[in-house]
Amino acid sequence: MNYRNDFIYFTDKLIARLKDYYGDNYSISISEIIKNNGQIKHSILIRREDESLTPNIYIDDMYDSYLEGETFL
Repeated sequence: MNYRNDFIYFTDKLIARLKDYYGDNYSISISEIIKNNGQIKHSILIRREDESLTPNIYIDDMYDSYLEGETFL
């Protein structure tokens, strides 16, 4: 599996686990953020259906740990 396919697998599993945890009242998605220095960061957005504010939780370090064999999914 290449890096991109592995990242998609990782994010799909992460989204599925979070949807199981939070239930139907929350929307879970992945976003790609381009920082001012041009660096691309990936974040997960967990939004309750009746709220407009959503925190960006960066997942790049979590993905790096996953690649090193850490299990948390």
